[in-house]
Amino acid sequence: METDFIGKVRGFLVHPVRTFRESREDNFATSFRYYIILVIIFSALSTIVAALIGSAGMVFGLPGAISVILPAFLFIFYIITSIILWLVFGLWIHLWVYIFNGRKGIPRTINAVYYGNTPFLLLGWIPFIGYIGIIWSFVLWILGVRELHEISTGKAAAAVIIPAAIIVIIAALIAAYFTATLIGISPLEPVLSP
Repeated sequence: METDFIGKVRGFLVHPVRTFRESREDNFATSFRYYIILVIIFSALSTIVAALIGSAGMVFGLPGAISVILPAFLFIFYIITSIILWLVFGLWIHLWVYIFNGRKGIPRTINAVYYGNTPFLLLGWIPFIGYIGIIWSFVLWILGVRELHEISTGKAAAAVIIPAAIIVIIAALIAAYFTATLIGISPLEPVLSP
């Protein structure tokens, strides 16, 4: 298992196309086991970084007992949100994969997302450098969808870029709304009144 896991990590980082092709028949349980190991490593390292950067509870001005519990909470929070967030994201992408004629099933799309998250989970916990992992993972999602659904690169790119862009636009609109609300501008009222 360890050699298989390390070999797969190395494969997705160095030879992603070949590794995705070799993983076409992987079931959801196989990709989830791989993914959860990376999530636990990511969560542990993210918790350590959060504790070092903010001295855990001191950032929040929390008393002693709570500041000791905070790292454990963060660790569990990272794991739970990683599982839920990326599963939902995979389902969202699958809708678009289906629209672009990917007919190999939901598990292959989820596998593309889980395996494609390898660079993000290995680098995402490092401040600033984590952005490289996000971009790299984005490229791997496209390659994964292409290889696992056996569709063209253009269709795979559209099936990943469109849903990701929709999420970014919605997040930006929500952030703009809350920012406007915080600074006292009512985004729902007209700027000019008669």
